[in-house]
Amino acid sequence: MIDLDIDRLMDEEAYPVLRIAGEFAALGKYLQLLDRFLPHIKGQTALAENARLRRDFKGLSRDDLRDYYDELEWVTESLVPRYFRGAYVLAVCAATESALKDLVNYCRKRTKTRLKHSDLKDRQTREGYELYLETLFREPLQVPPEFVARIDDLFLVRNCIAHANGDLTAERDEKRKKRILKLADRHVGLSVKHNELLLDKSFLKGAFESGAQYVNALISQMARVFPAPSKS
Repeated sequence: MIDLDIDRLMDEEAYPVLRIAGEFAALGKYLQLLDRFLPHIKGQTALAENARLRRDFKGLSRDDLRDYYDELEWVTESLVPRYFRGAYVLAVCAATESALKDLVNYCRKRTKTRLKHSDLKDRQTREGYELYLETLFREPLQVPPEFVARIDDLFLVRNCIAHANGDLTAERDEKRKKRILKLADRHVGLSVKHNELLLDKSFLKGAFESGAQYVNALISQMARVFPAPSKS
């Protein structure tokens, strides 16, 4: 979760951390709902399709309908989880980028700098936001390297889901594809089957924690560089 300075939140209306914390609190609830209901959705999908097969193909055995049952297994064990869990990864990354934008806007107002984030070459990337924050902080970002590595991995998977729908055969970036395969070998809750990304619930939990740790590190540095304005 996001660390809150309650006193500062009460005293400084423009401080953006409360909104950021709300976004991540919603993501935590989202994860709980996925854990609770995704197994039910998978089970109900299998139950309904089994009933349809028995109704439409009376007298045929499971062996006779092997192709149909293979497809059913793919739908329940790969397709359904991939779409539901993939959407969660997109949501975590969106919340992380949104938090970066909030921090950038706040810091720019505090510094009253003329340089706009939109003036940067890589303004649409996370790296662009990080560069802009470093400029406003007048010091390098102090995010632990392990947090940066995890957020890099998370956005790597996000990009594959967003641009190739989690299908490595549709992934045009060969470097990205190789990195994903290496990440799958590290047993972090990500696997590849039939060239499709499969995410288990441990990957989602790690995604949530990675986003929160990364954002908390940025907030901590921002709070130090830009302490609460003195009361007049």
